[in-house]
Formats: sequence, C-alpha cells, structure tokens
Amino acid sequence: MIQELVSDFWLNGKDLKEEGTFRAALNLLLKEVRTMLDSSSQLAKSIDRGDSHKVMAKFATEEGYGDLAEILQVGEDEKEKTIM
Repeated sequence: MIQELVSDFWLNGKDLKEEGTFRAALNLLLKEVRTMLDSSSQLAKSIDRGDSHKVMAKFATEEGYGDLAEILQVGEDEKEKTIM
C-alpha cells in the first residue's frame, strides 16, 4: 500500500520540479503514509514528532520502505539547497 503511494508520488515528477510543489506533495505523502502505520512504528513516531526528513529516512529504511527513504532524502537535499 505504501509502495503505491510512493509510485504515485513519482508519477507526478514533472510537476514536482518547483520546490514548493515538491514540499507540499511530500507533506501530503507523509500524512497518507502515517495513516497506514501502526503507532508502534518508529517511522510513525518520527512523523508525529515532525522530525527532519533525514531522521524519517533512517526509520523508513529500517522498516523496509527504501523508496520512501529516497524521497525523504531528496526532500532533505532540497531543504539544504534553500538554506545555502
């Protein structure tokens, strides 16, 4: 189920080139993913806390959501670009 959400996210890749659009789509994806995760999931707890994308990516990887972790890393990279 989460894999389907990740695939749908990437299908909109052309529309996500603009940073604000990417960020909004990522936030929506995280909300949808969160509804599918059990409360005991470290990723769920990380989303609930509003951790950095880097931290969420770590938990996503540990829980077997490698594709989601990649999206989160792209989100982290985009944040770093805007800071610089």
